[in-house]
Amino acid sequence: MSIEISVIICTHNRSDYLRKTINSLVDQSINNEFYEIIVIDNCSIDDTKQIVTNVYSKVDNIKYIYEPNIGLSNARNTGWKAAKGKYIAYIDDDAVADTLWLENILSTANKLDYSKLGAIGGQVIPIWETPRPEWLGKEHDIYFSIYNPSDIAIELTLECKHPPLGVNIIYSRLILKNYGGFEPYLGRKGNRLISGEETLLNLNILESGYILYYDPEIVVEHHIPSSRINKMWLLKRYFWGGYSNAYMSNIRNKISTYIFVKELFTYLARFIFNFILIPQSVFTKPRYYYFIYLTRAIRSLGFLYGLLTRK
Repeated sequence: MSIEISVIICTHNRSDYLRKTINSLVDQSINNEFYEIIVIDNCSIDDTKQIVTNVYSKVDNIKYIYEPNIGLSNARNTGWKAAKGKYIAYIDDDAVADTLWLENILSTANKLDYSKLGAIGGQVIPIWETPRPEWLGKEHDIYFSIYNPSDIAIELTLECKHPPLGVNIIYSRLILKNYGGFEPYLGRKGNRLISGEETLLNLNILESGYILYYDPEIVVEHHIPSSRINKMWLLKRYFWGGYSNAYMSNIRNKISTYIFVKELFTYLARFIFNFILIPQSVFTKPRYYYFIYLTRAIRSLGFLYGLLTRK
């Protein structure tokens, strides 16, 4: 039997979560001869290597690779280059796959034209390690990698607000080879909150006419640790999210003076507009709205910083 799908787990010092992720992948509904599990250890200093090579030493379809260059994009690129599968499925090291995850991926992928397939995204359900706070609005969900844009399987377009997330996304191996994988500057590097590497790739895929598909039956659950359920972490996440968007805009648009000035005034106006709404919302909106306007303002500020310091 040939390997149909390669599952890539990129990890950095999260061995406790990693055990749960691997356990969910070992216990899949399809025969393990159809898939492989590749763990990319990105400069971990905990017991990640020992867990993969010792605890799971009897798992025939698991492979450990050490990637010395820190950065999620570097790890993701190392993963797909080492993979044997026709499809490359990425799952975060703090996510847990549904038992039917791989079966549903292959079922969906086989319905689509491989030559036109760019990527398939799946649903991400949160595992809150502490109760969800009342100040957290629905629009903040995407920054916690909570994702379910549709209750039915749909083809996504450039107009979709948020393309599929890296915590649960599947690419054809051909696409990753043709596009060279992920932009190394984007993506997490240790504790750095820069993101957007899969978003940039997804947008490029869509603009080239390939299919970007979403199926809510392809499900993973994603841990949201207590350390992230606080306002300061989310403000930092929004700031660097804005910065990442500016970097992507620079790559995609090859920013001219006209576009630079246009984006400068657009995001400056957004920052001022949302900043003005913060005190007003305290008296006119539900309690959590002030934080929505604050995070929007901070995201605009991050975009401006990225625009003015673009490389």
